[in-house]
Amino acid sequence: TASYIGGLGAGVSIGQLTRTVNTNLQSSVWAQNSVASAVSTRQQSLQQLQQAFGTPNSATSFASSLTNLQNDFISLDADPGNNILQSQAVNDAENLTNKLNNVSQNIQNLRNSANSDLTNSVGQVNQLLTQIGNLNTQIGKAQSTNQDSVDLQDQRDQSINQLSQLINISTYNGSDGSVIVSTAGGTLLADGTAHPLSYSSAPITAQSYYPATINGIMVDGQDITSEITNGSMGGLITLRDSDLPKAQAMLDEMSQKLASRFSAQNVKLFTDPAGNVPANTPTTYAGFSGLIRINPAVISNPALLQQGTAGGTFNSGDTTNIENVLNYAFGANSNSSGTPNTPFNTTGLGPGGNLSITLPSSGTIVNYSNNIISNLSGQYSQVQSDNAYESNYQNTLQTNFLNQSAVSLDTEMANTITAQNAYSAAARMMSAVQKMFSDLENAIQ
Repeated sequence: TASYIGGLGAGVSIGQLTRTVNTNLQSSVWAQNSVASAVSTRQQSLQQLQQAFGTPNSATSFASSLTNLQNDFISLDADPGNNILQSQAVNDAENLTNKLNNVSQNIQNLRNSANSDLTNSVGQVNQLLTQIGNLNTQIGKAQSTNQDSVDLQDQRDQSINQLSQLINISTYNGSDGSVIVSTAGGTLLADGTAHPLSYSSAPITAQSYYPATINGIMVDGQDITSEITNGSMGGLITLRDSDLPKAQAMLDEMSQKLASRFSAQNVKLFTDPAGNVPANTPTTYAGFSGLIRINPAVISNPALLQQGTAGGTFNSGDTTNIENVLNYAFGANSNSSGTPNTPFNTTGLGPGGNLSITLPSSGTIVNYSNNIISNLSGQYSQVQSDNAYESNYQNTLQTNFLNQSAVSLDTEMANTITAQNAYSAAARMMSAVQKMFSDLENAIQ
């Protein structure tokens, strides 16, 4: 602003700095940051998960391998004593178990990656909480002594903005100019000091689940894991404790029914490493898809596919066991009387028995395998669509907020040009006056 001394211009002075912030819109931006960040985090991992599962028609998917095994038994039905066909069926069965093992390992890798990212995020959150606490203290001191605190408030807003991308928060203004930050559930995170998060992580297996064998995220001795529903941390927790375990549960369910249905037809082709077929108790076979193997006896003697694994004498042309596998292990019923096969479990899944899936409980093993892949593909498509919507909404809110609260560079540039032109005009006027006095002086002389 212009300064005057005795009515005469005496240069300029810096005016009082002010902030124009739409606090309601700002809170909406922070809330949407959390939502968009959570969805984006889930999309990245679910994309990798979908790639690991493949598509039903892909030659690299376990569903395709299961269909190949079914075709092998169809070929064996026409020539049951053919050693080459028997060996081919065993090889394709091994290929199927290898793919199930690999997909299961990919799921655990993604869970451990999410857990590692969660640990890193806790460190980032704590740094931001410390910054916010320190800035609250500085702002309180500045305002109590009538000093300018605008820049400090801007820095605090930037820290809170970054925090909202990591964890969903709630904020309100304190009487001393501070901003109190808490979880959505009301647990205090920062006021004049930081209340840091703590998390003790450990490697995750298919049998790991929160809260029994996975530690919670703590603040002042309180577990706040359930309060973290959005932000990248919320997305990571959802992946670790829900999305990925459900994918594992579907794979385990398919593997257990595959092994038990074959075994029920006197062809114990699939077992765990100890040579057993898990009972139909979901909590006991969590992670079975990562352990499923081919019965060593069948590997040593592929003819058992035709003869059966329970013993007995069969001639080379007998197709009883092969047809039973085709009709019942691969079919919907367990015997010629039309007794339905044991249904696929849809609830009580996972190591804690707390997971549910949205797949049909009845049907063939081939259909179930295709349903798994279709389910994950649909889940990824939905998250992908959600991410596009939430990101667009986030950008819209941020644009509106900046239009109302941020310094307009266009306006300030226009003001600068106006001032520059005014100084230029004044300089030309001074030059003209000087020339007039010079001409007048010369004329007098």
